[in-house]
Amino acid sequence: MIICFSANASILAGIALFGIGIVTARRADGLTQLPYAAIPLAFGMQQLVEGCLWIILPAQFPTTGTVASLYLFLSHVLWPIQASSIQQMSRALKTAGVGSARVKAKAYWTPGKTGLD
Repeated sequence: MIICFSANASILAGIALFGIGIVTARRADGLTQLPYAAIPLAFGMQQLVEGCLWIILPAQFPTTGTVASLYLFLSHVLWPIQASSIQQMSRALKTAGVGSARVKAKAYWTPGKTGLD
């Protein structure tokens, strides 16, 4: 299994994203914005878990399977669900008359999506 960058890079990115996520979650204007404001928290968690995998995979600690399962949940379950909700929100905003130039979220990882526009 090849994981990108290094344990240090993943852990540092996770800490930074987690901090950003705390700020964005606090600035969310109501519960409807919270799932989007919490995206950096979730991605920060994924990066921290990835950093742990860098450390424990070679040694095969007893918790390796649990940490690997958590990483796979975040990367293969949470993000596709989040991509779908972003697409739904984009359609709702378009229906409400919000111009596409004002919508900044792009779910590049969603199934069926090709390229980066």
